[in-house]
Amino acid sequence: RPTWSGDPLNLITTIDGLRVAQDQRRKHFSIQRAGPPSDWGLRDGAVQHRSGGFFSISGYAEPGGARQHLMLHQPQGAVNGWVGRRIDGRRDYLVQARAEPGNVDGVQFGPALQSTPANYLRLHGGSASAFAELFLNYAPHVTPLFETQQLDQGGRYAQKTKRVAMVETDRALALPRGYGWASAQALVEAAGADFLLNTDFKAGLGVLPWSADPNSGELTPKSQRVRDSLSAPLRPEVLGSAITAVQQPLCPLDPVPLEALTDWRVTADGIEPATAQSGLSVGYYECTADAREVRRWTQPLMRAGAPGCVALACRVRRGRLEVFIGTVHEPGLPTGSALGPSFTAYPGAPVREPAWMAPDRATPWIETRESDEGGRFIDHWSRYRVFLLAPGTGMDAPGTWMTVAEVKSAMMISNLCTIQLRTICALLLAAPERAP
Repeated sequence: RPTWSGDPLNLITTIDGLRVAQDQRRKHFSIQRAGPPSDWGLRDGAVQHRSGGFFSISGYAEPGGARQHLMLHQPQGAVNGWVGRRIDGRRDYLVQARAEPGNVDGVQFGPALQSTPANYLRLHGGSASAFAELFLNYAPHVTPLFETQQLDQGGRYAQKTKRVAMVETDRALALPRGYGWASAQALVEAAGADFLLNTDFKAGLGVLPWSADPNSGELTPKSQRVRDSLSAPLRPEVLGSAITAVQQPLCPLDPVPLEALTDWRVTADGIEPATAQSGLSVGYYECTADAREVRRWTQPLMRAGAPGCVALACRVRRGRLEVFIGTVHEPGLPTGSALGPSFTAYPGAPVREPAWMAPDRATPWIETRESDEGGRFIDHWSRYRVFLLAPGTGMDAPGTWMTVAEVKSAMMISNLCTIQLRTICALLLAAPERAP
């Protein structure tokens, strides 16, 4: 059985085709717990790589020391790059079956480029990141379609953003192992599946262009009610109100050496919680993957013992679908506040569901399970749930009711929407016409 190499003549057009490709790549990946590696360790109060690149695991405290946080610090912004092509008016997307140590199921699909400068500048001494040149250099056969800066997890990263960009090419590309082309229809189906697309991929789907026309060859929601909401005219006063709600003063975090944290303790094997409420831990893992820049490596991964929950409330008002976009405040956001889902509880934190999620007030519409970025986390996943509210159900948190068109417009504004919001909006592509 040949290894999947993404032959352009064998375009993946179904979710089953994606799963076959995922299974093929999974055979070439392994992970196991490891002892402390020589190139990672406690340096200058943080767990970091000897090169100073990649990322570090650091301690922080909110002003006044009221609350401590164990967070990832990654000053080098990652690039999530999407490559498209058009054939007979239909857009296909270049995808990679990406092995990551913390992925549930080992391999999940990512965009064409998912790389930090430490990777594409080859600080690891391995091979170059495939297709980085399409986003870093000029090429006459490449047409830029859009570029934004997007927020990452403000509850896990200290002030991290990433560049999300898409280009289109009119030339055939030589594809490395693990890469291939997927149709828009295959990705729409995959948006509703567990642990098939990684969160960077799904968050990218939220930003990529959608069309309400099923014959457009673009990403098109399955549900007519979602398509109608996508076609709705924008209301400047609604967008203005939502944006104004997140314009609040930033409260910077204070760095704290890991040795000085009271909620965690550093050990030879990583970082352990010192109290039952600490939630997070860190361990070292050895990984092998034949289609990565480095074939074998050891790194720390952050772990959460319990799943999180991300939820989006929807309603039908005057015949039109609207979604409730919350205003969230997270300590690691460089903006302090952002637009987020209706409800977010991070993995490891107690999940206290809001009243509007009660069975007599909300009907589940679509649900998936998503593991957070596999290059940084392990056993760190959340349930993503979209609900249709019963008429008259109120919300008990600050936020704004918006059409899908308005949310899509907001997500194109740099550093305005959380990664959880961009991810859960991708589920609207796969939502059925009626709630089950």
